Amino acid sequence: MQQGTAFHAVTMSSMSRAIVANNLITYTVPAPAYSAIYTRAVNVGVESTAVGITGNMISGTVTYAVTLDGSPGTFGKGVSVTNNTAPGTVFGVRLNNTGFTTPPTVCGNAVGPSAY
Repeated sequence: MQQGTAFHAVTMSSMSRAIVANNLITYTVPAPAYSAIYTRAVNVGVESTAVGITGNMISGTVTYAVTLDGSPGTFGKGVSVTNNTAPGTVFGVRLNNTGFTTPPTVCGNAVGPSAY
C-alpha cells in the first residue's frame, strides 16, 4: 500500500474480530502527528475485542507505527500488536487514553528510532 497523503494509512473504528496483517505500508510524503495504523474504540458500552495487528512493515516518515485509542469506548480481551516493523517512525506503539478493560498484548515490534 502506498500512502501519498499525510494521514493514517489504515483507520478502524469500534471494530471487533478484525486483523490487519502482513501489509507493506510505504509513506511517500511525511505524516507528522499520524499513525500508520490507527484504531479507535468509539462506541460506548460495546468493547472492541479480538483485534490483531501483526506482521506489518511500515516505511517512510510517520509519527506512530500503531495507535490504539481507547476513548470514548473501550478495548477488551484479545487485543494484540505484535511483530510489526517500522524503523522510520518517531514512536512505536501508542496506547492512548484509559479505555482498556484488559491489557493488550504488545510484543516483538521493531519500531521507532532504535528499531535496528
